[in-house]
Amino acid sequence: ERCHGESERHRSDEDNITPPEIMYPKAKINPTCMMCHPRGKIKHVSLHASFLAGAETIFDKPNGQKQYCTDCHGKDHRINVRTIRWNKATGELLEK
Repeated sequence: ERCHGESERHRSDEDNITPPEIMYPKAKINPTCMMCHPRGKIKHVSLHASFLAGAETIFDKPNGQKQYCTDCHGKDHRINVRTIRWNKATGELLEK
């Protein structure tokens, strides 16, 4: 609920076409997470050390690709294969 809102309609939709109340494009994932989990309060700093040290931002990987909090966190509620996708800015259902 904290990240995607109550999303009661989304959770109750058996056809899974109703989007969550709040969704985040990739560019907004890390800044949103950091609002509740600022750099100075990250638990298990040793586990995050590789991307906390020396990068232009804490999410830059050595090969130039971005790393997102959701690459590791939140996997317990995500599905492996998405058959339905929404525009994360508008909530509109996207064509397959």
